[in-house]
Amino acid sequence: MKQLLSVEERDAIFRTLADEKRTFLEERMKRGRRTQFARQMAEQKGAVIPETASYEDIESLLNDWIYIGYIDAGHVSEEYKCECGRALRYQHTVQNKATAEVKRFGIDHLEMHTGIDAKTVQAILKGFQVIDYELSEILGKVKEGWKLSNAVRDIPADLELPPDIAEHIKLGLPLLERQTAKLKALVREHLDRLPRPAPGVSGTRSGGWDDSAREQIGQTGSSAVGRPEPVLSGGHPGFGMEQLDLFADSSDQLTFDLFGEPPAAPKPSAAAETPGVQRGFTADIYGEAAPSSSAQTGDKLTERQQEAVTRYLREGVQSARIICELLIRNDGAIDRRFLTQKPVIYPAVCRKIDGETVSGAYKLVSKDENDRVYERAGE
Repeated sequence: MKQLLSVEERDAIFRTLADEKRTFLEERMKRGRRTQFARQMAEQKGAVIPETASYEDIESLLNDWIYIGYIDAGHVSEEYKCECGRALRYQHTVQNKATAEVKRFGIDHLEMHTGIDAKTVQAILKGFQVIDYELSEILGKVKEGWKLSNAVRDIPADLELPPDIAEHIKLGLPLLERQTAKLKALVREHLDRLPRPAPGVSGTRSGGWDDSAREQIGQTGSSAVGRPEPVLSGGHPGFGMEQLDLFADSSDQLTFDLFGEPPAAPKPSAAAETPGVQRGFTADIYGEAAPSSSAQTGDKLTERQQEAVTRYLREGVQSARIICELLIRNDGAIDRRFLTQKPVIYPAVCRKIDGETVSGAYKLVSKDENDRVYERAGE
């Protein structure tokens, strides 16, 4: 288990940071907590949430409590109190979307003052702990004088970096271990795409394969992007089937993190012989398996559902996966899923949204094997 800094240690290191770095970390912590809270509340109702979904999109699935944020008074203060009257240092605030009721409390009284069930509260608290561990990791590396050059050598100048890694490097903040691992993988993949130099000719950073650099980075792992995904033959009861506990493993293996980095996608081949899994799928441009019979799987969208997709886009929902969950909950879309838990309607939803991008009303801003994110053009 990673080391969790004490409040005193964290405060001391925080005071050494420049304002820009401190503000960045504080905002990321607040956003991470809001996302984690919304994720657990949505998953309680059976929704399957992509790891990269924003709290704004996830909250579109909720009709009850959402997390507003917290105040750090710097010390226990009578100015900030729990609903029970206890003075607090950290005061957390939630609001009920249906009633507009606001509650303020110490986090250990979350269940008492909201009525959220104990299992969901436990998952929320463990998710908050993951954020604390990641902050401790960053601050611990700050104290130790961490340097990027000691973690990853020779980053190609033309390598496109993920936004979270780019932000850390720009601000001079240490990378998390998971970010370092991803950066090394990206560098390896970049080197793999470069042409090998002729025998006896050394590769260069800009013009060819550098075997010595690649060996220092490590071995390339396999990629599941673009592989077809079988679909489960059974649907979710109600709004979704029971999901595996997000925090079933140790804190070093938790799937949610402060910066929303997606874990490696499950490999469909591992479930090829699973009873109840349909066969006969072919990959499409969205990296999903296209069912051989849409009548059998219900992967097509009705006219009403297509109109709903456009409505959700206008309301500001950006994640194609979240739009799928909204269609399942509100618009009668079939709740059947690939083994990676993406709804079978996911490719159809992406095709519909891409049709909206042709008109210039929306644009694709990011995509990976887990989700596609769109926003209104001009934003």
